[in-house]
Amino acid sequence: MQSTKLFQNVRPSSIGRFVFHLSLGAILVLGNGCSRTESTTSSQTDLPPVPAEPSDTSLATTNDNTSTQPRGFAGPPEDASISNWPSPTATPQGSQTVATVTEPAPSAADDTVDQTGKPRLQLRSDLDASKLVDFLAAADQDMELLYRRRSDITDQDEAVAEMQRLIQAKLEASRRLVSDTAATPAQRTIGKRGELQALSHLASSGSLKAAEELETIATAGLASDEPTVASDSRLVLVGFALEALQNGKTDAPKKIVELIEQHSPSSETADVPAMMVMGQARELLAQYGHIDEAKRVREVILKSFANSSNPDVAMMAAKLAGAVQFDGIDKLRADAIADKQVDVAVWTTAAQQLIDESRDLLTVQYLASTALELEGTNNSSLAAATYDLLAKNFAQGNDSLGSEVAIAIEANRSRNAIIGTAFDEKLPSLEGDTIEMSDYLGRVVLLPFWAAEFPASMQLFPNLVEIRKQHPSDVAIVGVNLDPRVDERTANAKEKLGFSSLHSATDPSAEVPNPLVKKFGMVSMPFLVVLDRQGKVAEIVFTQRKLNESITKLLGTP
Repeated sequence: MQSTKLFQNVRPSSIGRFVFHLSLGAILVLGNGCSRTESTTSSQTDLPPVPAEPSDTSLATTNDNTSTQPRGFAGPPEDASISNWPSPTATPQGSQTVATVTEPAPSAADDTVDQTGKPRLQLRSDLDASKLVDFLAAADQDMELLYRRRSDITDQDEAVAEMQRLIQAKLEASRRLVSDTAATPAQRTIGKRGELQALSHLASSGSLKAAEELETIATAGLASDEPTVASDSRLVLVGFALEALQNGKTDAPKKIVELIEQHSPSSETADVPAMMVMGQARELLAQYGHIDEAKRVREVILKSFANSSNPDVAMMAAKLAGAVQFDGIDKLRADAIADKQVDVAVWTTAAQQLIDESRDLLTVQYLASTALELEGTNNSSLAAATYDLLAKNFAQGNDSLGSEVAIAIEANRSRNAIIGTAFDEKLPSLEGDTIEMSDYLGRVVLLPFWAAEFPASMQLFPNLVEIRKQHPSDVAIVGVNLDPRVDERTANAKEKLGFSSLHSATDPSAEVPNPLVKKFGMVSMPFLVVLDRQGKVAEIVFTQRKLNESITKLLGTP
């Protein structure tokens, strides 16, 4: 079921531009173990796999067998990158022009232009400290475009050569900035970090000299009074320790843990690069059989990041900390969904054990999603026990875990409270006129909530139209559209519905973006409300099976 957090009273947040600059620097190397013997181009910055969730039994059917995201988590942006590095003034995507740094474009035969004739970024000899900072930001921007294949350079060999040129320029600019007596301490810090990053790039490309120099500088950087330099240096040294682990050095696991346990999380910023390196370290330690050390790294990840006020950061921490073992409780869940008897006490014990083993966002979202699924398959006693456990263990917290649980519990209460009440909302139709719900009295009414920006919300429509076709005198369909405004995408979708829709406009900037959504306790899509012949809410439906059962009961058909 697709998340609809956009429509909840907790507005969506993004981890922003988090992953790029250090991932192209230290993290590129760290993921590869700072190999000094072979060249590699793999960044290995992807998160570890999410543990498989219960198979989706929602109304929407799909041929995709991949696991779904936990409820309430939309995930980080596809092109997320780091925000704690200075950026030049925004330029159009693909542009490499930074007026304060670049030279005028020479002739097309000069190597200072790319294959399209656009000027390449040039490091001039007369740049002061401020302009060197601008240059480093612009170099990172151009490197990001190359890395993501969004540059105007399309020839692969030329792109590789340009990346190497930018790395060398970045290294030179960083060192000039560090040695500039007129530079401020903050500017010299940027230079020191740029030097580490550039050497990391070169080491990841197989440069033995760069790797040796990187290790020396990083070792010295551990003693830096500047926290960011010390942190970057620590990440680099973790990478070297991971290489030593892969090469069979017996003291490597201890060194990895020592370095990671020195991490001091900032209360102001989420050190996502450090978190990602920790996740890679935990995974490698576990793979090489160093379970105790892997557990210690896991504890640092959870302690440092799992209670972040940013739910996306907390979610990343849960993933990087490692997959908790869902096997036991998932077997019980599967039995319950298959209508096999599952004792509430046994279920409660298994759920509490899962919480005790891993008090993180992944566990919370797994249990909240499972509780919703149990609701949808008429396992009300198990669902209630799950919500009670979530409330007991997390609801009092002010962190992302408490917030997630509070949303789930409040939504559950809303769904229960709305049953048996009349649906008498005064809403305009998508066409702007009025739909009188009293006109539908005497028929069972299917109210699918949908939004054009959530395509999964519309996957159930063919099933609903087929049900209406089978019972033309007894079943009606009235959609409830949740888009902020009736734009072209909404209008195009409306033309394909085959039924009328009310419009309950969502305001993402409001404290409660959509009061109707909150009132009905909608936390996932697809979401269907079924009205009885008297116009009262009879069911809230998440699964095809429950929809069929509801129609059979309300129509009195066999």
